[in-house]
Amino acid sequence: MSATPMIRTQYWNLATNTLRGGTTGHGESVTDIESGLLPLAHATESSLHSWGVADGLTVSATANSPGVTVAPGTGLDVLGRLIVLASGGVAVVDPSVDPGQMVNVPTAPVTDAGVVLPTDTLATGALLLTIAFREVQDQGQLANAPVLLHAPWLRLQAPGDVPDDGRQLVLAQVTLGAGGVVTGLDPTRRRPVGLPAGRLELRRPLAVTAPQLSVSHVAAAALAVGANGGVALTGTTGGPDVPLLTVDAALTSLALLPGGGKVAVGAATPPRTSLHVEGTGVHAGGPGGGFSFADRGTGSYVDNPGAGERWLWYGAGGLARLWSGGDLLTVSAVGKQVTLPGPVKLGIGIGGAASRSLHVEGTGVHTGGPGGGFSFADRGTGSYVDNPGAGERWLWYGAGGLARLWSGGDLLTVSAVGKQVTLPGPVKLGIGIGGAASRSLHVEGSEVHSGGPGGGFSFADRNVGSLVEMPDQGQRWVWYSLAGAGRLWSGKDLFTVTPTADGGSEFGHPDGSATLSLWGSRISDVGNGTLAIQSGGTVVAFNGGDSVGIGTDSPGARLGVVSEGTAIVANNTEDGFFRAGVFANGGMGVLAQGRTTGVWAAGKSFGIIGSGTTAGQFYGDVNITGTLSKGGGGFRIDHPIDPANKYLSHSFVESPEMLNVYRGTITTDADGKATVELPAYVHVLNADVSYHLTVVGDVGTASVTEPLQDNRFGLRTDRPGAAVCWLLFGVRQDRWAQAHRIQVEEDKSDEARDRYLHPHLFEEGARPAYAHPEHTRLFEASESSDE
Repeated sequence: MSATPMIRTQYWNLATNTLRGGTTGHGESVTDIESGLLPLAHATESSLHSWGVADGLTVSATANSPGVTVAPGTGLDVLGRLIVLASGGVAVVDPSVDPGQMVNVPTAPVTDAGVVLPTDTLATGALLLTIAFREVQDQGQLANAPVLLHAPWLRLQAPGDVPDDGRQLVLAQVTLGAGGVVTGLDPTRRRPVGLPAGRLELRRPLAVTAPQLSVSHVAAAALAVGANGGVALTGTTGGPDVPLLTVDAALTSLALLPGGGKVAVGAATPPRTSLHVEGTGVHAGGPGGGFSFADRGTGSYVDNPGAGERWLWYGAGGLARLWSGGDLLTVSAVGKQVTLPGPVKLGIGIGGAASRSLHVEGTGVHTGGPGGGFSFADRGTGSYVDNPGAGERWLWYGAGGLARLWSGGDLLTVSAVGKQVTLPGPVKLGIGIGGAASRSLHVEGSEVHSGGPGGGFSFADRNVGSLVEMPDQGQRWVWYSLAGAGRLWSGKDLFTVTPTADGGSEFGHPDGSATLSLWGSRISDVGNGTLAIQSGGTVVAFNGGDSVGIGTDSPGARLGVVSEGTAIVANNTEDGFFRAGVFANGGMGVLAQGRTTGVWAAGKSFGIIGSGTTAGQFYGDVNITGTLSKGGGGFRIDHPIDPANKYLSHSFVESPEMLNVYRGTITTDADGKATVELPAYVHVLNADVSYHLTVVGDVGTASVTEPLQDNRFGLRTDRPGAAVCWLLFGVRQDRWAQAHRIQVEEDKSDEARDRYLHPHLFEEGARPAYAHPEHTRLFEASESSDE
């Protein structure tokens, strides 16, 4: 930068605000300069550049010392005025001068290092260091016109006093401590000058040797903004523009060589692939970090790919993971482990999909030499053991024409001659078992198969020993299958199992009689269509919570019987109270629902016996043709006043006689007489009649004047027109009543003596009395079964 100060002639007399006279020059120069060239220059700068720092103007300070230094440099304000802090020039550093003052303004010289602003008198806190365009008038040389000195104005101001409008340029934010010492500098609000352009063309030199020698510049690249936004960098070698870089209008997506090509990072040679990176790794981090690549048959990027459409290498949990619909491979730096998670099939040398966890085709997996073999450790042992105990490490190896499985000694050998597999010495072979085999051959988890014309499983009677080729019945047994049936043979088929068409099975001996023995019990079929079940004791019990259906496969209870005729016939052949056709005990001993009659019960002594807190519950009418004996009785109805919340109960009227009661009210005539008419049956039904008369109203007397005859009786009162309530009692004299008079008092039988109908009302331990001696056994058995 030039060390010459920037000055120009002052054409105006500021005292008179007129153009200076004399021989200084043409007056037209004022118009050309003040109204032409300078405004045009300002307009040019402000339109081609945005305001800011263009070059230099570095701010520096010594930490914890007062004063800041601004180095020479240039800037451009929003009005297009160039601000030049030039070495050899001057600057205004007094913040208190009038912004419009041009004469007698103090200035400070600008050296090669710049100009220093004092801070020792300023308050602590953050201030903005600004520079603004300013000119001051100087007398110049004697007898010549005054000159204008370009003197940029440097100030330290509070941030709130500096509008962000480009009339002042912020160079730095200065933080001051006590005594004005500088404790911090930062670039807050400092901005560089910009170049506002829709397209920026980059050129390169060009030398031409034919048809004649020449040197010039040609376009090499262009940086442009799209019509709808975004940025594009294109290049050219003389032909059409080639897109090199594009940024979308949202400024969220960047594409390199969108038309195709190769990109190299850190490579000294041209790239060999679409992305060629050398020297350092390629890093992707964050929650979605990773390296994605598509199936070559898929093509472009798939946002929600199916398994195999897109693949992703990413890191999580200390593992590198290869993903396509799920983690398919993981690599751990700990132990240098590579894992194929989950059920997996690894194929080596195969043309299609692997069919096993490890599937190798094309060539064998070979190991040879004196120590050749395939060694594998017990999974509980882990790493390789050099001198293993039996079971710690295993080895398949070949010697003497045999393949041998070794662990402390040869435990299994395979010979190619005769295709023989041998387990040397006393051995127990387990197949499909979780622990140690407990027999010479111990198989669990899957079936043991034998096929072909002679297929089957043969086993000898333990007393016979080795295999007998032509055994007698019982010496050797064979399980085999023929014609769709499994068969147990020893001299002949003794037991068969056959699947049925409905998915079930039949088993047993269909060709002759057979008996199934269960301890001492028997289930047998000896022909004639009869199946016999015989207990080894005295009971055949279904006590496993089962239901039994006869005539139905859907019993509605523990025993369900369906029949077109009589469903159940129960008959005992021995008389006696405790000899019953059916004895039922439960929450309900008998629950019966009939189309006409639910229960019909008849007995020599009792048809039905009931016991319980409520011995019987009847919903509907009850008809009894015999005598009803009870401890008490009455009616219970919904209370007529509050039927929703209360009951109303009354007791029966009891008597040692079979009494009938008739009642009514009658009014006597003018002579004080009246005749009470009764139903036609009253005279025949009743004997030993008694009368009860009550006069209603005033005190009076009434008497029976004509006893009951022809179903009427007469009465009389001591005054006419008296209302009389009458009550008539009669003792039943019909044939049934005469044959069944109640025995009012009777002695208890010997069986009932010291027993009580209501034992809970007497002393503790009082025993109940039942109507029959054997009732005691019956109900005591019922009570014990409820416990």
